[in-house]
Amino acid sequence: MLRRSIMVALLLLATFPAQTQRRVTCTEREHMHTMLAQRYGERAAVRGIASQEMVLELLVNPTTRTWSLLFSSPTNISCLMKGGTAIEFLGTAIGLPLRQ
Repeated sequence: MLRRSIMVALLLLATFPAQTQRRVTCTEREHMHTMLAQRYGERAAVRGIASQEMVLELLVNPTTRTWSLLFSSPTNISCLMKGGTAIEFLGTAIGLPLRQ
């Protein structure tokens, strides 16, 4: 299931390559998580290894259904690749909780 979620996130990212290249915000990982939590109430829902050098993270707010896609490096830098609204929580059908 996690592999499927990562593949879906990567496919979403590939759909918007021009926008992604223009508006990428990068900062220290903890700062990025704090900023997204304060602004949108989002928290990490999916995390997986995207490559040997990058970790993919999908942060979501289950109430407002906003989401943010981050790529994080081993040097503790996260880049906000894309964000959006109206995310659907397919994993909840099998009882996958959101991580605190």
